[in-house]
Amino acid sequence: MAVTKVLSRHMRPDQLISYVANPMKTEEHTLVSCFHCELDTAARQMLETKARWGKEGGIEMFHGIQSFDPGEVSPELAHDIGRQFIEEHFKGYEVVLATHIDKDHIHNHMAVNSVSFLTGKKYHSTAESYYVQVRGTSDRLCRENGLSVIENPGRRGKSYALWRANKLGYPTLREMLDKDAEEVLAIALSAGDVYRLMEARGYEVEHNSKYPTFKPKGAEHGFRLKHDGKSLSEDDITALIEGDLLDTTTDTVIKPRERIPFVPFKKLHGFRALVAHYMYILGMFAERKQVPYKVKPEDLKLFRRLQEELIFLGKYEIHNDDALNARETAVEAEMDKLTKTRTILNSKKKRNKKLYDALADAEYYAGVPEDYAEEHARLYEAQCLLEGRDITALNKEKTELYEKLIAVNKRLRELRSEKRIISNTRVDMLHITETMDDPAVNRQEAMRELMEER
Repeated sequence: MAVTKVLSRHMRPDQLISYVANPMKTEEHTLVSCFHCELDTAARQMLETKARWGKEGGIEMFHGIQSFDPGEVSPELAHDIGRQFIEEHFKGYEVVLATHIDKDHIHNHMAVNSVSFLTGKKYHSTAESYYVQVRGTSDRLCRENGLSVIENPGRRGKSYALWRANKLGYPTLREMLDKDAEEVLAIALSAGDVYRLMEARGYEVEHNSKYPTFKPKGAEHGFRLKHDGKSLSEDDITALIEGDLLDTTTDTVIKPRERIPFVPFKKLHGFRALVAHYMYILGMFAERKQVPYKVKPEDLKLFRRLQEELIFLGKYEIHNDDALNARETAVEAEMDKLTKTRTILNSKKKRNKKLYDALADAEYYAGVPEDYAEEHARLYEAQCLLEGRDITALNKEKTELYEKLIAVNKRLRELRSEKRIISNTRVDMLHITETMDDPAVNRQEAMRELMEER
């Protein structure tokens, strides 16, 4: 039985060929074959092919891996099957084939030029080509040579992420994540540091939303970080690291009987005075001795909403529609500017993705067993990409970029909240004004009805 994969590689031909044709693993090159090239000059020939067809960018190489069950095949038969596979599947491409025998399971490695020397076309690996061409060709060759094939392709072997979790003593990926998160949160210096360190432990981090998610490599979905049973938002992570998140399980909403300090609204004017008077009549201020209408738990939503509006109006000294409109214009202008800044930061992140991923892979796969051929190949690719670079400076650059994205996203959330408050204020001022101005209206009853409507 052979498990065959074809993986794209962003590495120079000489680097992949050096890994594939390692003499320590191929009986001093006796189990190495070259197609449309010579071993000593294969890398140069591949680069010349790219230059001749003007296709020197993008994916540099493809790495084929063909693994056989222990004891099922001899090195010579494995190499011959690899040769047949290349002759059928990689016609017109320069390929270096090597059979590694340094482990119990014999496996073939193929360093394939991404550009055909015959047509100039780039090789494309898709899910359809994998099942129909790659897997189909490999399975047929195995059957023709008396080997078994995987009859149930839906079943997978243990992923490296799950192998790592089991090695660390955790039966599930969720438990491994919780342990990794606990350790990272204890040593991280910032939220950006959290993302970098979690990536180095093998998690794909999605942090462009309020609640970042962390997906172990090979898992179907990501998980949120938790602390004391509560999912952590990006702001919670920052507060936890800075020592401000004392008890995340505490209910921080305003309790009905914990009314806010009295505001002398007679000294106020405009919108602030109206909102303060409204809240006073509803009994939301602690200093009012006679409360005509007690705030019930179901009224907390309006309670918090009015308090939020009063604080907002006071913060920006907003007394009328003109001031409210001016603040909305300023909010929208700042949001536009921050959105452009975030686009620039994400472009930089995308531009440096290969290096940033290599930083994480180099640490995550450092202890990978060699029988995980794909993962070991990724480790080698990462090491090649990082060769000669200042790892400390690169890690610092990556963390600082994440910090900037966190700051931009946080400010955008604050501005979106202001937009919501502005919209609510417009609606509430209309109701309050109508209630206050109509002498025929029983204010207390009108306000009670308004609260019930909300």
